[in-house]
Amino acid sequence: MDNRAQIREFLASRRARITPAQAGLPAYGGTRRVTGLRREEVALLAGVSIDYYVRMERGNLASASDAVLEGIARALQLDDAERDHLFDLARASEPQPARQRRTKDSGVTTSVQQVLDAISDAPAWVRNARHDMLAANRLAPAGRARPLGGRATERTTSARGRVTAPHVPARLNVFLIISKKRSITMEHRPIAPTVKTPAQMFTGDVYLTPVFNGDGTSRLVVGLVRFTPGARTNWHSHANGQLLQCTDGVGLVVTRNGTALRLRAGETVWTPAGEEHWHGGTADNMMCHYAILDETPAGDATTWLEPVTDEQYKAANATAA
Repeated sequence: MDNRAQIREFLASRRARITPAQAGLPAYGGTRRVTGLRREEVALLAGVSIDYYVRMERGNLASASDAVLEGIARALQLDDAERDHLFDLARASEPQPARQRRTKDSGVTTSVQQVLDAISDAPAWVRNARHDMLAANRLAPAGRARPLGGRATERTTSARGRVTAPHVPARLNVFLIISKKRSITMEHRPIAPTVKTPAQMFTGDVYLTPVFNGDGTSRLVVGLVRFTPGARTNWHSHANGQLLQCTDGVGLVVTRNGTALRLRAGETVWTPAGEEHWHGGTADNMMCHYAILDETPAGDATTWLEPVTDEQYKAANATAA
């Protein structure tokens, strides 16, 4: 079984064995069509976006940070051996260091190699008139051409694009494979189920409806969050900041330095990157807001901290402007 298949089997089986009650979540949404937790519930418990967790459960743990893996282990209630196995799977997913594919005495200058290496979103290589590969970037597919001194296994007429580099010696050509761009179409997105947020990160009754969790080209994450009176988040921060747009009710947004803002319907608050804060309903009012942020490549844009104490909450209610 390859690494991706092992990851899929491991994460799916561990998710299936945990009930919402065991995870501290209500069995919200009527009849459940899955055994154990839904993917969005695991993502919520782990503090990562749904899109990022789905990619992980499909077998992609490459670049997952230790914080993300710890969050997954905590959400799936892994024991020590299972946690170690998860980290081993993640390490095995890391790409191997790129091989140096430039050959000695190829006539390709350092500046040309630097140009090839700078092309990070498409395969590119240099070949001579005999179709020998002289240098390549890390995305150039193996087997497209043989190294210098060998006979080409495939003529470069299969390449979709070709340019002549002005700094390449005579009779050397640079070849690029141009990736096909994804077609842009407007589409309806399915409505995600509303889930109650976990008690590890929220106090009181808070409900989250995921709105958008990226699409492979965007890391935008949007959620509609509803706080009942007295409910609030833990202290937390966001790697890239967060925008809060209140749609209904009255709420609070409070920072570590004591700034306390009262957030009303139609108002917007921006919390800068790294600023520790919390937000929630007031003591007497519910609050509904959109939470909008830019996820990190590792899926760990949010750092969750300790709960807001009752004393901190009461002081914010009394002083919020």
